[in-house]
Amino acid sequence: MNKEKELLKTAAQKMRQMDNQLKTHEKRAHALRLIYKQAELGYGDVPRSYSELQEKVASLVNQDLFVLEKALELTGGNIKLGELANSEPQAYNATEMFQAAILGD
Repeated sequence: MNKEKELLKTAAQKMRQMDNQLKTHEKRAHALRLIYKQAELGYGDVPRSYSELQEKVASLVNQDLFVLEKALELTGGNIKLGELANSEPQAYNATEMFQAAILGD
């Protein structure tokens, strides 16, 4: 009977430990998704090394990731309107591209 209680206690401790590890892994995965979402929206660069990635993940893990994710959804992206105004119009079909090539535009 005493051994059964000991086994149940050990099993409960292991289950809590595994649950904590699962939560940690899920939070790190969520942080990783946010890092790449930030890069897609133009709010940062994709980490260039594994150590840089680990640093970014570590800095995000301690924050409320759901709030950060919602903020990214609401902002929509870093659109640079000035670049649109300064860019040259592009040809959209083969005829326009041919004419632009001939005219040197």
